[in-house]
Amino acid sequence: MKVRTVSNTTQAFIPLAAPNATLINISTGMVDFAPMPGMSSYIATKAATMEMVDYIAAENPSLRVFKVQPGVVSTEMNEGTSMKGQDDGMCI
Repeated sequence: MKVRTVSNTTQAFIPLAAPNATLINISTGMVDFAPMPGMSSYIATKAATMEMVDYIAAENPSLRVFKVQPGVVSTEMNEGTSMKGQDDGMCI
């Protein structure tokens, strides 16, 4: 679902985009971390999306493409892992 959604949205965007338009893909930094139990489906779809965005950039040289991988945010999904949110323990 995640990969298909990005693909469909991007394919709809490209023909309508202005010259030198910008495509920004916001994903997860967890793609670059060591594998963790219970995260395979999530990380596999995120990694596939990141790779697809690389190909979209190569196939559309007039399109400026950026991939953003924010830091870890504490959620229920990573609650049982060693991955802690970047703001855990901080007071703002």
